Amino acid sequence: MKAMRMITIGSFFDHDFADNIHFRSPISFLDYDIVLIDFEYVLTEYDTNQWKVYRGYRNLNESNSEALIKDIERRKFEILETLKFGRTVIVFTPGDQICYVDTGEREYSGTGRNRLTTYITSEVNILSVLPVEFETVEACGTSINFRGDGQFSVFWDRNKDSFCYRAYFKKPVGTPLWFIKGTDKVVGSFMPFEKGNLIFMPTYSYNDEDEKHEKDFLKSIVYLVKELNKSTGDFRLPSWCLNYLLPKEEARRLALKKYESDLNKITHEISKQKKVIAGFEEYKILFSGTGRALEVQVGKVFSELGFVVAEGLPG
Repeated sequence: MKAMRMITIGSFFDHDFADNIHFRSPISFLDYDIVLIDFEYVLTEYDTNQWKVYRGYRNLNESNSEALIKDIERRKFEILETLKFGRTVIVFTPGDQICYVDTGEREYSGTGRNRLTTYITSEVNILSVLPVEFETVEACGTSINFRGDGQFSVFWDRNKDSFCYRAYFKKPVGTPLWFIKGTDKVVGSFMPFEKGNLIFMPTYSYNDEDEKHEKDFLKSIVYLVKELNKSTGDFRLPSWCLNYLLPKEEARRLALKKYESDLNKITHEISKQKKVIAGFEEYKILFSGTGRALEVQVGKVFSELGFVVAEGLPG
């Protein structure tokens, strides 16, 4: 059996069996047997000191926005294919990974020197690259209780002093394995997905400079995955099978494509409705706001009514 290859995203060293890359790197996940992702580091790759804050989240500039959207689409496909091929994706259970991106759309109001440009943004959740939806609550700690068995018990015994948690699930996905000690709050779980394994685990937390300890940790992941494959099987169809369709298979595949297309349309419509609702919320400033926020909104309304709005003298 050939040696397993691992790819890591986050603050890791390179090892002879594990390559550390950036999320935005052109290197594909599809070359590897195990994908390990620490999402806490992903947004920093798009931080060029040119982002602002909107509603408490980072608001990326136009160039970084375009890059992030393309990378999410590419990595989402690769993660799903990785699981379909019977491989393993491991994620350190993350907190919110939301940001706002520049859509490229602009709205203009006023004329001349008083012309105002509004940049239209859209909310993006980086965790949408994963094939399951979930919500977490950001919370940090080290008191973790393992309630699993089998292959995971061996893994936990080797590494239990090297973990912390950064978030817990609002509603668990898969089979819960790790909990905040003394509670029912899940910080890690396991779920078979397609032919592969999707594992959420607490965050590896040890001396950042201890390369040997990290290498041993990553090796224990490789051992865990090998043991999981023994119990679940890692059989893969030969390539010629992909050109042969069973009765009714083509119809099912076409139906799946239609459902995926419908889902994309619904997702787009949800995004549009969120923008509309955000606009309604801005109008509420007219009867609840004060100061500069109220001035801007009043000016916007008068502009919509056809008036030319000019800034008054300060004071």
